[in-house]
Amino acid sequence: MAAITHSRRILAPAGIAERFITAMNNRIDDVEHFKSIEKCLGNALDQLCYEICDAGRDDSDITRAQAIYQMLEDTKSEVEDARIHKECTMDETEAMLKKLLTSNDVDDTTKAEINKSVMLHQAYRSKCDKECQQAMSQQGEE
Repeated sequence: MAAITHSRRILAPAGIAERFITAMNNRIDDVEHFKSIEKCLGNALDQLCYEICDAGRDDSDITRAQAIYQMLEDTKSEVEDARIHKECTMDETEAMLKKLLTSNDVDDTTKAEINKSVMLHQAYRSKCDKECQQAMSQQGEE
């Protein structure tokens, strides 16, 4: 019987760091894309709500519009869940990058890239916090 060997590719800390940096940058782009989709779906829901409430519609039109509305609302919820999950993985990735910052096996150039990626994530978080505060203050005014 032939011996089975498994080959593993073990990355140096710098290689691991590069993968986490790439993952972080991709996740930020993904989350921004999710937000854009959520906004478009929200606009579509608003428009459809207006159409449903239009007094000139017959019952069959309203029933179809309500079914479409529910489908769009469910889709928006799924996109929001995906965005939230992606944001959580960004936090986990940032934690790993911060651990790599303290590693003696990571060169200074890679540490600078790690720091840049961490700062990019923190800037993204700050932007999100401001957007949330603005949305909450607008809701309070209504």
